[in-house]
Amino acid sequence: MRTYTIDIPKTFAIDHSERDLPTGREVKELARTIRYECTAPELREWLSDANYYFDCAGFGWDMGDDAIGLQASARGTAQRIHRLMEAHGIPKSGPLAEALE
Repeated sequence: MRTYTIDIPKTFAIDHSERDLPTGREVKELARTIRYECTAPELREWLSDANYYFDCAGFGWDMGDDAIGLQASARGTAQRIHRLMEAHGIPKSGPLAEALE
């Protein structure tokens, strides 16, 4: 299965991986991001999780002051993944997306 390289903002990457969610293979830790090699399904998992945290702010959920950085990091993650998926023609969801893998 094809893999894609992406740099995920460190705050969100740590939170995501600590919850034992699919992350792909960690390649390198940089100053502000962690570089991963991910398959399309792993990218979709990252995107789903990032959208959840980012959307919480829109619903007015009080996640505490500590979550502001996590929400910003999630927003950055979602933007990076959207750009990567668009650049490579990766479908974002649905049965067709899985069938194309």
